[in-house]
Amino acid sequence: MNILGLAGLLIDGASCLIKNNKIVAAIEEERYSRIKHASMVQSGGLPYGSINACIKIGGLSWKDIDYIGYFLEPWRELYSLSQFRFRRSCFSPSTLAYYQTYYLDTLRRHLAVQKLIKSKCKDDVKFHWLSHHLCHAASAYFISPYDESAILTIDARGELECTAFYHAKGNSIKKLLSYNFPHSLGFIYATMTDYLGFKSNSDEYKVMGLASFGRPAFYEKLKDVVHIMPDGHIRLNYSYFDRFFRGKDYVNEKFYSVFGPKREADEELTGRHADFAASMQLLLEESVMKMANHLHNMTGLKNLCLAGGVALNCTMNGRLSKEGPFKSIFLQPACHDAGCALGAALLVKHQILKVSEREELKNPYLGAEFSNEQIKQQLDESKISHQYHDDIISKSAELIAAGNIVGWFQGRAEWGPRALGNRSILADPTRADMKDLINKHVKHREEF
Repeated sequence: MNILGLAGLLIDGASCLIKNNKIVAAIEEERYSRIKHASMVQSGGLPYGSINACIKIGGLSWKDIDYIGYFLEPWRELYSLSQFRFRRSCFSPSTLAYYQTYYLDTLRRHLAVQKLIKSKCKDDVKFHWLSHHLCHAASAYFISPYDESAILTIDARGELECTAFYHAKGNSIKKLLSYNFPHSLGFIYATMTDYLGFKSNSDEYKVMGLASFGRPAFYEKLKDVVHIMPDGHIRLNYSYFDRFFRGKDYVNEKFYSVFGPKREADEELTGRHADFAASMQLLLEESVMKMANHLHNMTGLKNLCLAGGVALNCTMNGRLSKEGPFKSIFLQPACHDAGCALGAALLVKHQILKVSEREELKNPYLGAEFSNEQIKQQLDESKISHQYHDDIISKSAELIAAGNIVGWFQGRAEWGPRALGNRSILADPTRADMKDLINKHVKHREEF
């Protein structure tokens, strides 16, 4: 059986192919569109680049696909969000207009994906809508080394859920509890990313990095905005937020009166911004630590699988590993929404097709690879000057020792947003100025 998993209608498009019960490829669309966090919408309705790459790696055609797993249940999303919005707005004219232009349009786009991909596959291809957070959970658990595990998924929002606890054993993943939007760690961290002048749903890692340069001076005030409950889940104080939770600036004038004006993207970073980042990071960590303790108390298990975009916060993960109640923690490298493509394919395999055989992920290299001949052809066509070296390792070491920055390209591409050795930047870590040089000349980002 050939299973295709899809994710990312509006952000982080991705595809995954399982062939004969083995994961043969998992690829993010941005690798082909060259648009960071590229979505299906941005790629013409489907993640064509990643689908075609997966199919090519698997030696298949579109007509060979038997099952398609999709990362969300759009009807449940529409129903859940409609209920939330209408409760908040009492059927105001502005909300009805927003419902028409956003929610119904998004539903139409989801349905268009189903229609479009089924038109390209064989007539009897099976298409499955799947729960977003269950896809996150499956993406970690089914490739973990554990036969039984607790699972914690945290992101901004799926259909409406933003956090979920699970108990997994064998092919079963049982949901224990969940928390709904807008009381969401992912949402509030993204909102504060925007407040600090960075791009939300993209630059949260910058807030995490900036936090290390500050002290949590705003933590006590933030706890009035975001209440951390004993079991770790959060409750937003609505008085600090736009009533309808829409648009770019979710917070209101009361928030700005307490914490100061929003930083603009080109504005200099100050100690106040670093302190605010440190406060937000501490709030995140304190909440997740309590969640982990509550989940451990519920399950009594020693293993934890972690997924969802919030799980990309490695500072939080480090603290959870050192201070948390679980003896062993597993994450797969694409734990953000793109990872739901992997989770969707695995759910079809294990829960729809009832395949008991599991495959532990041994390495993250699930993308495309290219021969020396293909690389040379691209260099020649692009008229890029190049040299061929028989001993590329020695030559690279020589260049690095001389203070150069080396772009390292080998084997199959990594799965996930982090460089993990096959598409990486190499430089001399003993030079005090090297981080600044890479940030300035290669990554073109802030000094920290």
